Amino acid sequence: MDTVVLGFGLGLAAAIVDVAPMLVRRLPASATASAIAQWLVMGVVISNCDLGLPGWATGMIVGFASALPIVIVVAGNAALVKPGEEAKTVAIMLVNAVVLGGGIGLASRMIAR
Repeated sequence: MDTVVLGFGLGLAAAIVDVAPMLVRRLPASATASAIAQWLVMGVVISNCDLGLPGWATGMIVGFASALPIVIVVAGNAALVKPGEEAKTVAIMLVNAVVLGGGIGLASRMIAR
């Protein structure tokens, strides 16, 4: 299977998992669109990235690294996070990035075999 197509498919699955709670909480459309775009791109990147590690580890590292810029913006923007919830929001975003990234890495290696 073409790894770009596979990456988009896995990225779409990760986007659905990440965005569902955002829709329930009625977060801004720009935040939802950003998450969808991030996971579509990360699906392709992780599926085509070889760090010499198992797929799940590569996915976790790339997922974490790709989330850092977004986390910095969100943590510093009072309009996006309720006062006092910055640490909780950052933790949720980083855990999602690591878990979903690892899932993409694992699935892409298993399917591509």
